[in-house]
Amino acid sequence: MSIGALAEELVLKHHSAVELVGRLEQAGLIKRHSDPEDKRRVLLSLTRIGASRLSELTREHSVSLNKNRDLIIENLKALPGED
Repeated sequence: MSIGALAEELVLKHHSAVELVGRLEQAGLIKRHSDPEDKRRVLLSLTRIGASRLSELTREHSVSLNKNRDLIIENLKALPGED
């Protein structure tokens, strides 16, 4: 994934994504690589630590969603809209 694609995915300005990438890299969660087809472009990859942390967060998020499932459904049904 490129920094530009990350910015788009997270709905961030490019410079904000660059700052985020810097912090993630310092934490050892991602690595930057030059795109072999376009040296101006920077590609990102998860490190082993980053992949492990992402798996942890995914599990925690799933548990949280399941735990709060009924409340989430209740709140979604309460939203205005077509029946």
